[in-house]
Amino acid sequence: MIPDDFKNRKHTMEFTEIELELQQRYGWTKIELIKESRKYLLKYTSAHYESCKKELSTIEAAWLEKQVNDCFENEDQTTWQSLPGGDMMTVKIYKHGKLMVRLIREKPLKKYYDLQSSLQKLVRYGSLTETEAKKIKG
Repeated sequence: MIPDDFKNRKHTMEFTEIELELQQRYGWTKIELIKESRKYLLKYTSAHYESCKKELSTIEAAWLEKQVNDCFENEDQTTWQSLPGGDMMTVKIYKHGKLMVRLIREKPLKKYYDLQSSLQKLVRYGSLTETEAKKIKG
């Protein structure tokens, strides 16, 4: 769910490319953000699920930019592992064409795992604003 105050925000198109890939013992998932002209395209691929992609609306793009910037500001270095263990993560984030984060097959930091999970839900299930969600609940 996206807070209603994002309706008045404009996306800046500051992210030129994002790649978040989680490699696990029994599969992998990957989120890619591609900047195309004045639009973001979010793509999800996985070893176990059908691939999908989504062109983000202005509100979704602004929300995504806030999520990624909040992740940058989060200084938590806590790592994450699934029960079977052995998880590795690749993270590449380019902002204004400049490489900001590059982790190749590192232990997943929880903040990047959480970011990948949020973006995965956005591309697979879409989004609702707070107002839209309240209307559905009745």
